Amino acid sequence: MSAKRRIRFRLVKFGFTVIILFSSALWSAQTANPDASSDAKAILNYMVSLPDRSDKRVISGQFMGYAGQISSGYQTEIVALHTKTGKWVAMVGTDFAFSDAANFQNYCALLKQYWDAGHLITISHHTPNPNTAMRDLPSNNNWRNQLDWIADRLQYLRDRGVVVLWRPFHEMNGTWFWYGAQNTDEFKALWRHMFNYFTTTKGLDNLLWVYAPDDSRTNVTGYYPGDDYVDIIGLDNYNYNAPTLDLSSYNSITSINKPFGLTEFSPKAASESSDRGDYRVLINGGLKTSFQKTCFFLCWDREWGMNYNNNATDVMNDPWIITRDDLSWKGDHADTPEVTKTIPDLRVPVNTASVNDYIDLKTIFMDRTDGTDLSYSASVVQNGSLVSVSVDGSQRLDITISQGATGIAIVEAVAANSEGKVARTTFRVVVKDYNGSENLALFECVTVSSGESENPAANAVDGQADSRWSSEYSDNQWIAIDFGRNVKVNRVILQWEAAYGAQYVIQVSSDSSNWTTVYTESNGDGGTDEIEFPATDARYIRMQGVTRGTAWGYSLYEFEVYGGGSVEAAKGYSRAVHPQVTFDRCGNGSKIRVKASGAYTVDVFAMNGSRVFRFKGTGVSEHALQGIGAGLYYTVFRTPEGLFPVRGVFVWD
Repeated sequence: MSAKRRIRFRLVKFGFTVIILFSSALWSAQTANPDASSDAKAILNYMVSLPDRSDKRVISGQFMGYAGQISSGYQTEIVALHTKTGKWVAMVGTDFAFSDAANFQNYCALLKQYWDAGHLITISHHTPNPNTAMRDLPSNNNWRNQLDWIADRLQYLRDRGVVVLWRPFHEMNGTWFWYGAQNTDEFKALWRHMFNYFTTTKGLDNLLWVYAPDDSRTNVTGYYPGDDYVDIIGLDNYNYNAPTLDLSSYNSITSINKPFGLTEFSPKAASESSDRGDYRVLINGGLKTSFQKTCFFLCWDREWGMNYNNNATDVMNDPWIITRDDLSWKGDHADTPEVTKTIPDLRVPVNTASVNDYIDLKTIFMDRTDGTDLSYSASVVQNGSLVSVSVDGSQRLDITISQGATGIAIVEAVAANSEGKVARTTFRVVVKDYNGSENLALFECVTVSSGESENPAANAVDGQADSRWSSEYSDNQWIAIDFGRNVKVNRVILQWEAAYGAQYVIQVSSDSSNWTTVYTESNGDGGTDEIEFPATDARYIRMQGVTRGTAWGYSLYEFEVYGGGSVEAAKGYSRAVHPQVTFDRCGNGSKIRVKASGAYTVDVFAMNGSRVFRFKGTGVSEHALQGIGAGLYYTVFRTPEGLFPVRGVFVWD
């Protein structure tokens, strides 16, 4: 197709002759940041070229969830979509809001992993309300702290070569965000301040800046900060069973002549949560008819995503759609090693000496060239005083735990090919006191509806009475804990700060989408709430606020959960893969009973790391334990898939 473009060009002078090249084939787009990385420039020029193609012209994208959720979100959104359609989406997205400050290296390392696998990366940020007049923010210290918090994450990605389509202040023409529908001049000044601070002060040359108003509101260009501060334009669009983008909004924003994308999309309204939309309208009713300048789309997650709705296979296999394997912005990117499996989080009792042969790294990575020349390494990227790691001659990962210490460490495993290109993946090592009555929530992953950067979600599960999580100042707020596996729960202790919940519910879930209420509080008065309810199995538990007890939000020093019981497979793996074990104490006839779908090996270890018993089996079997003295033991399960999570801690008396 032909489309008029306002071309930014350089004048090349030879004597008195000025030569201007207008050929679209020779045109190279300029990044807003003149010092943007070569990869950022290559991606922008790639997007500029797409609308002129006859096919493979629209980049597919899928939001994975907020940053603290992307490990599971990649599985439920990206991997599940590949299973359904046979295709990988080209772009994956997340949002930095509501994520743990302490764990940012974990989720940024996952983004690096997805980049190494060949995905493009886009990130937005539901910026917390600084409660300061917009015109005063550039000189406000709290606002500067927020910018530094964001920049730390983007710098981590920059240092690892990851280009980010950075989408700040989205839907600024709506009324639902604190920065929305504000004075246009003040908003433009705020955008430019962030741009200059990130670009000049922080040196973030890995960003492509995305301007994305909401298509359902007017004035989509009124907040535009200028060509020198934006690389890509877009519209957020949610409509029921048709991408009924307002043509006036589309025509208005595309007159800016920057690459255009549907920066958030679903074929149904944001308020719809149950009906399934038809994703074919994205192709037939939108991209191929009225909105032909579109070069990418990003579907929102859960009930708005491609997995939940109908006809995703038709979309992902349409000739116009670019999948991960179709991306051609960088010719040699396909040679990068690929992460093929997630390493499960390791949970061990305090005073465990070591866990050897935890994972075979050869089962985690794949060389895309000849499959034989990868080298492996591992390091602790957070809390190196808790654990140390090494890779043995068989490329298996050994982990040593500091005696008497508890907490969380993050381990990064790396595979490099002969050309020096690498793939990375991370997992957590959680060390705490497993005694049958422990706080199950301690050190586990937390997500929240909102938060303040100085009081992040992780503070509610750190076991420290002087740190806290705090939400924004509204009633409908929540904090949720992901145990990483199903556990049995029957008691919760909430230690409130002054900002407490007057009315709230405790809910449990197996999938973080469908919640069951197990307790209702209608007359809360703060302090410490000790809550009991019938024992139930759950992977997730949350406090869902209904009404605040003060003018502030909700604030918890600690969110403790108790119950114990049998523990299922480690995070990300099904019960079909891992044995289920029960222990039966009956004198010299003591037995371990195992139920599994395939072959397995079980090792029983004392707390000093010495193995005291090993047995192998298939299917359902039981094994007599002989010669084991009184004490605390744990088990390691091994399967042909090469997965070795630790679980099944038990006391032998």
